[in-house]
Amino acid sequence: MGLLSEIIKKMTKKPSTEKYPYAPSPAPQKTRARLTRDKKICINCGACTLVCPSKACYFVQEKDKRRVEFNLAYCTFCGQCVEVCPVKCLKMVNEYELATAKKEELII
Repeated sequence: MGLLSEIIKKMTKKPSTEKYPYAPSPAPQKTRARLTRDKKICINCGACTLVCPSKACYFVQEKDKRRVEFNLAYCTFCGQCVEVCPVKCLKMVNEYELATAKKEELII
């Protein structure tokens, strides 16, 4: 009789699932999600390229100068680039929905 009573108990309870994606689900505090960069502050020193374990940040050559570029498709969100940045232009924000149909949208 124990199994039957357990089944009845579970059937009368409200579901414990969340309404995501119909209602937003807040990310926990201190979540390391989307990487953002303030390009106005960035000095393109390349410190982030040296510490990135997944090589998500790299140099791109443009005519007479080179700049740092981040591909979030490769990022593991470890936060090492944020810690090593000398001008603090990198930041991790709680935005965790990164799905996109265009790969170009993942490059910052």
